[in-house]
Formats: sequence, structure tokens, C-alpha cells
Amino acid sequence: MKLFWCLGFAAVLAAALATPPAQAGSTPEQWQDSAAQPSATATSQKRDVGHPASVLLAQQSPPQKPPAPPESPPPASQPDLPGNPHGKVLFERSQPAPDDIPDEVPATAAGPPILKTREVPDVSKIGSAPLQTARPADTGPIATDAERAAPTFTAYDLDVRLVPAEASIAVRARMTIRNDGAQPLTRLPLQISSTLTWLSVHAANQKLPFTQRILNSDIDHTGEVSEALVNLPAPLAPAASITLDALYSGTIPSSAQRLERIGAPQTQAIASDWDRIAPDFTGLRGFGNVLWYPAASAPLALGDGARLFEGIGAWKQRQSPATISMRVQVEYRGDAPTTAVLDGQIVSTVAVDGVDRVRASKPPLNNKAAGSEVETASPKVETADPDDATDLSIPRTATFDLPPGKLGFQAPSLFVVSGNMEQQSDLRIYFRNQEAGNTQAYFAGAALVQPLFQEWFGLRDPNQPGLLNLVDLPEETDQPFDAGGSLFLAIRAAQPSQLTPMFSQSLTAAWFSSPRVWMSQGLAQFMSLLWTERTVGRAIAYEQLEAQRAALALAEPETPGEGIGQTLDGASDAVYYRTKAAYVWWMLRSIVGEKPLQTALRQYRADQDTGPNYFQRLLEPASGKDLRWFFDDWVYHDRGLPDLSIAAVIPRRLEATEDYLVAVEVANSGYAAAEVPVTLHSGPATVSQRLLVQGRSSATTRILIHGPPDSVTVNDGSVPESRATVHRKDIEIAAQPESTPAR
Repeated sequence: MKLFWCLGFAAVLAAALATPPAQAGSTPEQWQDSAAQPSATATSQKRDVGHPASVLLAQQSPPQKPPAPPESPPPASQPDLPGNPHGKVLFERSQPAPDDIPDEVPATAAGPPILKTREVPDVSKIGSAPLQTARPADTGPIATDAERAAPTFTAYDLDVRLVPAEASIAVRARMTIRNDGAQPLTRLPLQISSTLTWLSVHAANQKLPFTQRILNSDIDHTGEVSEALVNLPAPLAPAASITLDALYSGTIPSSAQRLERIGAPQTQAIASDWDRIAPDFTGLRGFGNVLWYPAASAPLALGDGARLFEGIGAWKQRQSPATISMRVQVEYRGDAPTTAVLDGQIVSTVAVDGVDRVRASKPPLNNKAAGSEVETASPKVETADPDDATDLSIPRTATFDLPPGKLGFQAPSLFVVSGNMEQQSDLRIYFRNQEAGNTQAYFAGAALVQPLFQEWFGLRDPNQPGLLNLVDLPEETDQPFDAGGSLFLAIRAAQPSQLTPMFSQSLTAAWFSSPRVWMSQGLAQFMSLLWTERTVGRAIAYEQLEAQRAALALAEPETPGEGIGQTLDGASDAVYYRTKAAYVWWMLRSIVGEKPLQTALRQYRADQDTGPNYFQRLLEPASGKDLRWFFDDWVYHDRGLPDLSIAAVIPRRLEATEDYLVAVEVANSGYAAAEVPVTLHSGPATVSQRLLVQGRSSATTRILIHGPPDSVTVNDGSVPESRATVHRKDIEIAAQPESTPAR
């Protein structure tokens, strides 16, 4: 499902990179048209991108590298810095030693009070000291990229207080961080959005000193992050962990600064970077969109090839085993917010006898099925008579709790929405009142693709329901986004048939779940291709595969072992775990057949998948085939892509018949083995056989056909290659000598 956001974001980026500044006033339609125009040099360039949206990026002129950081910092009088230099410090604030801060500092004109306790922070007492508008000279210590790469976050416990009317947020984050670097760490860099301010950091009730800087990085929608460089109480050894409590606050208004400064028109930039805290909608997508929780990363820049997208994927992969829990308090006046979506899971609150009953669909750390509901209770915060809910002058608080669970391959996200909910079958829609008349088309569209899912995954266990949550975005132009089992998009008038391509992909998460990213993400793409094949033909499905193959071919190393590649089972780049994985599922269907593959998918249990060869062990008995060669070359190792060619074709007519026996030799100069169809043509007649060609070798098959053969085809587009994916060779039949009459 992440493909939806990737494509939309990349379309804006591609337009910004490809269009000169004079077009900044162009309409969104003109920008979309320009983003779709291919470049004649796209396929000849070395890879510049790294996920499914990379096809759009590869079609543009290659972007210029961002300017390198200057050798020395600019003087204090310099008001601005150009471009997007990696790691360039734009702002510094020195935090006083924590021991100098009393338990509660009275509010003054200089800023709000600061709390030491573990209580849930209240933004009426904890606020954001205003960011300095001047950018002083760079002084004090600066984190290195090695220090930023070392931390791995293994646990998040987030207490969040939101005041949507003021776009404000205050967070106390308890996090466990492991040093995955090679050297001990004496200081630890922590990053949040540049519109937020670090207030304090503790370790085991000890206040830790830190400095705070603003530096450029496009992991946040502002194009900048606020980095605290925390002095640790003792060196943190490699593989050792530390638990920190951090307090920070500020505002998160709408911002598309990172896209606008590379030339994207504001309308398209805001449609892509729609994260904000606002009275009508709060949506915070996390790392790569808005950094509302602590993280650590080397600076990443849009326009620097695919580094940003690769960095986002690598961060998700690295933090995926982490546990996360949240407690979110939302201050409101009038109607209460009805639903929060925390880490992709729906959390709804209902007042019962003065207590908020909070229902969360995220399973706790046990093995409860996805989609099951967890019920907890938390005190309801009241400031006046609860019957006087319509008094807009009285602030109230709604509380949402997310119990501890595994983060998975996604960035922690936080959404608060109001409106109505309707559910049919495996689709649940959260919509605003004005869109009530449009929901039935979405239910109808989901129902159209349901038979395909039943065919492949069987009837779901009603005791373990899986649901897709569809959450309405406020603006019609907002780009879709998915988190876990929730898909965010603008619900508008549409025909059911227009929605089936989306549901054929996004509903996969409701029917199949796996801790292996290549399985869940690749299978969603595969199901979309199956729907395309069923509805408009296999040729169109192959066209969709081919449109993504170029980015994959550019990503794969030409010589495995010497270039940088990724195993499918450990991939963090979407061009592998989505594009290559979709090819893998398609090839497995061709090799073993639909029924055995369906059988293995129905037998799959996510809680039993404890080793990378689990699915192989399910598929081999179901198909009766030895698949070690395939999983070795395509899943467990990155052997690159095959590079096939037709080495020789030798036809021979059988005596006294019109039949021909044709020997076809296929060479593979790549390192990955491939089983491909070899098809012989004789007029309208065709005969096909499958041929396994190991890497760096050749293989021969013999095909019998009636009538003189006129051509042979190797591969039909189902196996990705480093160059062409279809090979055709014409066959010339030598004239047969006339037989001499016997004497």
C-alpha cells in the first residue's frame, strides 16, 4: 500500500527536479503532465532512484547533487545558507545543566514552566520556548554521521499532549537506545522536527546536559531537524543499551518547505506534505514526513538520487523489531474527537460512567491476531459539568491508549480524526459527514475484488478478522498514505470500477500478514498485477512489470559480491522488497502453478515464520518441486538479475513427416538462475517449454512442432533481466535437397 504515497511524492519531486523555475506558476495538471514525460536517456543512466516510484524519477533529467558543506562555518551575520548542504548547522541553542532546573519553573514571558516528573505533560504547563529567528555562528560540538548512524531505537513509550486549536504538541518520550556502532558513545544525537524544541533529557533520574542545533535534513517536511547532542553519564559500549526520558514541545503547522525550495508549486507540495496539527485534522506520518518523535539519522536530501528514500527504508527496517506504546491526550472544545489511529491501529474512545473506555485494534506483545481489539481504561479528564459538552469555552481532554506492540516495518504515526464510521465485510471507513454519500462506492469496489482474495487465501477465520481501515483525508488533492492496516486517502465521488485497482493491492493486508517485508509488500503488488491480468489482460500486466524493471536493473549490482545489493529477505529499499518481490511471486506462480502457490499461502502462519526458509518449506511439498536454487538466488542472496540470450537455434525436419525438432540453446551471462518459457512459432501455432538456465552458463531444450518453425521467443516478460526481457530470433529453414530415385 505504500506505493500510493511513494508515487504521489515522487511525482511532485520529479516535477520539481525536471521543471525550470519559470514554471513555478504552472497548474498541477501541467506539472503532472511534465512528470509523466519520459527521457530518452533514462535507461542509460546509472541508477538514481530506489523504489517503485523511481520509474517516475528515472524518466526525468538527472538531478544535480546538492552543494557540499563549506569547509568552515559562515559568519554569524550571514542570514541564510544556500541549498540543502548535508549536516550544515543553521541554529544552535545551549541547554543549561539539568541540575540547575527546578522541579517546576514558574511561567514567565520568556517561556512556559518545565516539569521534571513522569506525569503526562500538560501543554498548559509545558510549552515550546520560541525558536530563535537569527541563525548564530556555529559554535560548540557537532555530531558526526558515525554518531548519528550508531543508535538503534528498540523501544518507544510516548506520552503525547495535543492542542489542535494551537497546532501544539508536548511529548515525554521514554526510549531505549542500543549502540550498534563499532565504538563506545560518549554523546548521543537525538533529532525531532525543527518546529519543536528540546526541553530536558534524563537517564535514571539524572539530568543530562545537551546542546541543540538546527540542521538541514529532508527526513522532516520543513527540510530541517532540531538535533540535541546529549552528553551521556558514562560511555555506551557497542551493543549496550540506555533508557532515556526526553521532554520536548512546540507546534506542527502545515509545511512543504522542503519541496517548495526545490521548485515544487505550493499546491502540489502541500498535497504531498500534508502533515499538521489542526482543529479539523491531525496527521503526523513520522520519519520521512514529519519527525514528531525522537530519531537519529545522517542528513538526507531530496534531489540526491534515491538517498532519501533508501534512508527511510533503512530506518524502518532497522527499527522494525522495536516495541512501541502511546498515550495521547487531545484537548478539545465542543465535539470530542472520535478516533485516533496510532501506529496504523484504530483506537476509539467512548465515555462510560465518567471513564473513557479505549478500544485499540493493535494486539499487545502476545500473539493475538491482527485486527483483534484490546480494551483498556484511563481516567477521563473533566474541567466542568460533563453535561455541558456544547460549551465551546470549556476545554476538555480525550485520551487514547495504544498498548505495547511491535513497531514493524513502518514509521510511528499519529492521527486524530472526527466523523463517522461504517463497516461492511473486510472494509471499515472513517469519513467526514459531508462524504457520507460517497462511501457505498468504496464498499462496492472492495466487494468486486473480494472473490480474487478468496480464491488465493481461502475464507478467513471469522474469529480472527482482518480489516482494512479507510480514513478520509480532508483535502481532495491529498496524496494517499498507508500505515499498517490503515489507508488514508480523500474519499470522494467515484465509480466502484475505478477503485478496484487500489483495493486489489491495499486489501492484501486484510487477508495476509507476514513479518517479512518482501512477502507482505511484494504480495500486495502481485495481487494488483493479478487483478490487472484478470480484467484487462496479461499483456497489460507485463507492461506494468516492465515499467518498474528499469529501476530494479539500475539498482542491482552488475557483478554480485562486488557491487552494493540487498538480499530480498533483508531488503530496506522498496525497489527490492516491492518491485523485485512482485517479480518473485509472479515467477513462483509460473514455476509451481497457481494451485500449489495458493495452498502454501493458505498454510502460512505469521507466528510460525521463525526462519527465512519457512515459506520455501511450505511451497516445496505443495508443488512437489525442489526450489532451493530459486530461493538461493532470488531471496536469500542477491545474485543480481539474469542476462539471457539465444545462443543457437538448430531445426531438423523429421523424415516422412511435416514435424520439426528444434534445438534451442539459451545462454545466461548473469549470475542469477532463471526458469524461462521458450516458445516456438510456426504460423499461428505455438509450442512452449520451460527451461532452467543457471547463472554464467547455458542450457538447451528441444521442442517438437508441426510445420516449419519461423521464430523462437525466450522469456515473455515474466522474468526480470538486466537488459531486455523478451528475446526473439527468426528461423530460416534451409531448402531440402530433392531425393534421388533409386536405381
